[in-house]
Amino acid sequence: MIITGGLGGYGLAIANIIIKRGGRVLLTDIKTEVNLEDYIGTHSHLKDGIEAKTVLYTKCDVTSEAEIEAAFDFANKNLALPDKLVEVLINGAGIVGEENWEKIYEVNIKGVHYGILQGFKHMKNGGVVVNISSTAGLTCLGDASASPAYVTSKHAINALTRTFGTDLYFNRHKVRVIAAAPYFIETSLNEDNFAKWNSDPEALQIIRKAFEGKTMLTPDEAALKLVNVLNAKNGSVWLIRPEQMQPFNVPDYVLPKTRTGPAPMAPKVWGMR
Repeated sequence: MIITGGLGGYGLAIANIIIKRGGRVLLTDIKTEVNLEDYIGTHSHLKDGIEAKTVLYTKCDVTSEAEIEAAFDFANKNLALPDKLVEVLINGAGIVGEENWEKIYEVNIKGVHYGILQGFKHMKNGGVVVNISSTAGLTCLGDASASPAYVTSKHAINALTRTFGTDLYFNRHKVRVIAAAPYFIETSLNEDNFAKWNSDPEALQIIRKAFEGKTMLTPDEAALKLVNVLNAKNGSVWLIRPEQMQPFNVPDYVLPKTRTGPAPMAPKVWGMR
């Protein structure tokens, strides 16, 4: 498994579960030199993985397709078994901060798109790309209305999942594409009462007010629920909420058919002639 943005709390929690279950993990992030021992925290299984060299780290800037490809090469050379290459890519790298909206699109959208393409290229039959979206990628109401760039990027991730996760691409590459859309997770992105999200005081107040009285997902809870949907249907997007026993798939819908015959009368607009 490769996890981009792997040094964040969510990525480390996912890696901890995978190592516990006997898997191998390559953590990637934008830092050049990393001592993984400094990031273990409460994830005791990561320590075992580091000692056994079943969890490794390499730098990867997801805005560079070449660096994502290099991560696959690194993983296949240093972690993969002789008869088995990388089988899972977690597109977990993501940022917030509306002032730098162009960078949000670079990391959150372009990085995921590159990851999917490299997953198709390097993974074989049975591989899966998991895109980390958000509940903010399913609505534009409430706190979502106060983070336009971030919310747009997460909606785009769901669209990438649903389009690349179709028979057209599966028949070519035999790799599934799914998405996990978690609620707020207790990570560094949400520290300091969401101060990183927006420097606009009114927008930030909307975010904070919408969250009052609500509970965040712990990284461990969110990670377990993600791992439990790794075998999900191609193209599916899974909403992950706190204390929910199982994630559930977010259904798509079919647009109504175009009517034949005379066009219906336009509704009358009062005050206009």
